[in-house]
Amino acid sequence: MGDTDAERDDFINALGEYHTDILKLQNINIDKPDVNSLNTKIVIYYNQYKSEQGVNKLPFPDSSDYIKKSTKLDKEERDQIIEDIYEIKKIIEEYIDKNIKPTNNQNTKTLKFEVPDVNTNIDTDKKLYYIYQNLLKLESNTKKIGMNAINWGYFGIITNGLSALFQMYTLYKTKSAKSFSMPFIWIMTFLNAVYCLVGILEKNIGLAVATFFFVVYNFTVIYVYYKYN
Repeated sequence: MGDTDAERDDFINALGEYHTDILKLQNINIDKPDVNSLNTKIVIYYNQYKSEQGVNKLPFPDSSDYIKKSTKLDKEERDQIIEDIYEIKKIIEEYIDKNIKPTNNQNTKTLKFEVPDVNTNIDTDKKLYYIYQNLLKLESNTKKIGMNAINWGYFGIITNGLSALFQMYTLYKTKSAKSFSMPFIWIMTFLNAVYCLVGILEKNIGLAVATFFFVVYNFTVIYVYYKYN
């Protein structure tokens, strides 16, 4: 029983470390002074699961009110965090495969968890299992083909900017927008304006600028359509 308890403590500690490492990849200042730093809140949150007392009494640590660091992660720091995450996930998944969702049950079409007779903490561990699934999704949002959302935003500046530039040049030469569907253009103008606003609020300059290009382009189409038609 002692070995199982130690494994479970390691599993819960690993979940907390995984959570903080994901926030580090998002460049969130987890040590920002507050009543409790975000890092401290994460430790306290996961520690509540080590006993039945107080479970679910604390809210899931929310990073939305915390600011991002002014300096970005360099490649060496990011690579080290990714390497740490790889090792942490091995601890998490080893415990899941052994005590929550045994490997001999994983090929079934529906989730089949361990029975209470084998794992007396299974009800609580199932909640931790779902927390882990959510953390996996959170981690996936930090990388897209080796690039995070910020980098993709800057990449969008180049692609959207060039695309809008070439199309605006065509509009200038032809002075015609007859082939465009105005309802579609109005919808795209609205959507790009929304994404531009999201980029500003999220401090994602790449996303904001890239979508702003298409807002300008769409308004140019509208102007040409009504002026020359």
